[in-house]
Amino acid sequence: MMKTRQQLKPLALAASVTVLALMTVLPLSGCGAGNRLFGGSGGSGTTRKVGTMTFRVTWPKQSRLIPIASNAIRVTVVRNGAVVASKTVVKPADFSDATPPSTVTFDNLEVGDSASAVPAEQVFTYTITATAFPVDPLTNPTAVPQASGTVDVGLSTEDPSKTVGLTMASTIKSVVISSPILGTNLGPNRTMTLTATAYDGTNGTGNVVLTTANKWKWSQSAMVGGNLSGEFGNPVDFTGASVDDAVTTTVTVEETESGIKATTDLVTVPVGLGTGPWPRFHGTNQNSGIAVDAAPINTTPSVVAGWETASVGAAVEFSSPVVAKNGDVYVGALNGRLYAFASNGSVKWSFQTGGAIQATPLIGKDGTVYIGSSDGFMYAIQDLGTSGRRAWAYKTAGPVTSSPVIDKAGYLYFASSDTDNRVIGVDALSGTAKRTPAGTPWVFTASAGIQGGLALSADESSVVLGDVNGNVYSVNTSTAVSAWTYSTGSVVYSAAPLITTIGGQAAVVVGTTEGKLHAISLTSGTSVWADAVDLEGQIYSSAAVSPDGTTIYVATFDNTSGLDRSRVLAINAADGTHKWNTASLPSFNPGFTSSPVVSFDGSKLYIGCYDGKLYGVNTTDGSVAWAYAPTAPGEYFDSSPAIGADGTLYIGGVSGTFYAVK
Repeated sequence: MMKTRQQLKPLALAASVTVLALMTVLPLSGCGAGNRLFGGSGGSGTTRKVGTMTFRVTWPKQSRLIPIASNAIRVTVVRNGAVVASKTVVKPADFSDATPPSTVTFDNLEVGDSASAVPAEQVFTYTITATAFPVDPLTNPTAVPQASGTVDVGLSTEDPSKTVGLTMASTIKSVVISSPILGTNLGPNRTMTLTATAYDGTNGTGNVVLTTANKWKWSQSAMVGGNLSGEFGNPVDFTGASVDDAVTTTVTVEETESGIKATTDLVTVPVGLGTGPWPRFHGTNQNSGIAVDAAPINTTPSVVAGWETASVGAAVEFSSPVVAKNGDVYVGALNGRLYAFASNGSVKWSFQTGGAIQATPLIGKDGTVYIGSSDGFMYAIQDLGTSGRRAWAYKTAGPVTSSPVIDKAGYLYFASSDTDNRVIGVDALSGTAKRTPAGTPWVFTASAGIQGGLALSADESSVVLGDVNGNVYSVNTSTAVSAWTYSTGSVVYSAAPLITTIGGQAAVVVGTTEGKLHAISLTSGTSVWADAVDLEGQIYSSAAVSPDGTTIYVATFDNTSGLDRSRVLAINAADGTHKWNTASLPSFNPGFTSSPVVSFDGSKLYIGCYDGKLYGVNTTDGSVAWAYAPTAPGEYFDSSPAIGADGTLYIGGVSGTFYAVK
C-alpha cells in the first residue's frame, strides 16, 4: 500500500545562459527612422541611440532517456512591461561535446543617453527571460517549460558592453510517485515498479515536466522490507523481502536538478498460510485434521460463554469454520455472506458475495481471508476490525465451491467446477495470475467438475485434487502440468485429499461415493495399498490422520443400502486394514458429510452428523465418548469442526446457528 507525501526544497541550478550585451551605438534621428523600435516624443531634432544584445547558449550534455536536455531556449526581452523581442534557439541536431555555443542576437535595442536631461532615461533597463523546453515551442506550442530564469540588464552609452549570467531554475514544483499496482502490499520476490513524475504545479497539479532519468535519486528508510533496484534512474523497482510481520519502508525520490522530493510508504507483509490454530479446511495444506494444541474434550461440552446466540442467519452447508491467530473465526453461509466472529462470539462484520458460499475460507499469514463463492469469484477480504474490505476478486467461469491452498511464496490455488473444471493459481497479494516458466497463466484443466478441496504437498511441489469423474491429479506448482492421473473408477465429490506419509513415502488418501478409500503414491501415482478399502458406504467426508501417522480416520454416508452402515472408521495407514472391528461400531443414521478432526493428543475424534449431533469419539476403539445435541429445530451438520487454540470446537449448522463448545 502506498501513501505519497511531498517535500519542497529551494530549487537548484538547472541550466545556464550567458547574456553578452554588446552595444553597437547608432544614432536615430527623425520621426520616420525605419530601424527604430520605440517611438520617441521628440521631433526631427531628437536623437536616440540603439545597441545590439547577444545571448550565448552553452548546451548541456545529452543525458536523458527522452531528448529533453534544453533542446530549445526561448529568450524574451521586455521593457516597461512590453515585449520588445522574442527569439528561440534550437540545439543543433548533430550536437556533440565539440559543438560550440549557440548565439541569438537582438538588434536595435534603445540605450540610455547619458547626456539626456531626463535622469530616468539615462539607463534603459531590459528584463531578460530565458526558458528551456524539451522541444521547439514554436512548432510545439503545448511544450511544457522545464526551466526558466530572469535577469535585468541596464543599457546606456556609458556602459555599452555587458556580460550577465542568467541561471534558469527548474519549473518543477511537485513530484508524485506512482505504481501500476498502487494500493497492494508486497511479499517476498514481489516487485513493484515505481515511477516519479514531475509537475509544474503543487501537489501533482499542472503540467508534467519532462526530466532526466539519471537526475532522479532514490533512497529507502530500511532494508528489512525489501530493496530498490538502484539509486539513480526512473522508473525503479522495489522488490519485497521475506518478513515475519508487516514492515513499512519509506522510499524517497529526489529530482536532483530541482531538489524537489517525494516519499511513499511501501508495506511488505508475510505470505503463506496463517499461523493460527485452524487457518484453513482441516487445519493444514495437507488436510491432516489435527489440532495444534490443547487438551481433548473428554465429556459432553457446553456452549462457550458469549456464543449462546451466535448465528449467521442462513444455513452453513459444507463451508467449515477457520480460526485465526487472535481467536477470530470465519465461516461462509448459503446466503452468500462471509461472517467474521470475534473470539467473544460477537459478529464483527459480514461480507456479501454474489452467490451461496459452500467453500471453506483460508486465512493468509497477513490476516487476509480468501473465500470462493458460487458466483464464480474467489475473493480476498481484509479484516479491518469493523468491516471486511475486498482487496481483489478473481472471476472464473464456474462456481468456486472447493477450498483453496496457499504456498509459502504466497500463491493461492483454487478450483472452479461445472463448466470450468479448472485449477487456477494467483498471487494472493494482488489477485493477478501466477505465471509458469513459459510465461503462461498457471491453469490446470481437469476432466470434470472439482467439488472437493485441494491439498498441497509438504514440499509444495504439487497441488492434489479429485474431480467428479473420479480422477485424482498431482499438478506441478511450477508448470501447471499433472505428473500423473489416477482413476478411482467412481466419483470424488466433496472429499478433499489427505496427504500423509505411508511406509516412508508421501501418499494421497481420498474417498469416493462408491465407498472406496484409496491410498496413492504422491511420487508415482500408483496404489500404495494392495487394493482400495471398501468402507460399505458413500464417502463425502475428507479423511484425517492420527498425530503419529499410523491411523487414518474417515466417515461414511449410507442412505441408500437400507443397512444403516454410516460409520466413523479407523484404517491402519500401513496396509489399509480396519483398525476397529466394524461389527462393533455404532451406526449413525443417516450418516456423515462432515469430516472428522482429531485432538492434539490423538485420543479423541470430533465430527458433526446428519442426526443433528456433534460427537466425540474415542480413537482407541471407536466408541462414543459424548454427544452434544443442539436444541435448534431441524438442526444437522454438513459443516466440519474446527479446533481453536484452547480446544474449543467451532461448527456451523444448517439452521443458521453457529456453535462454539468446550
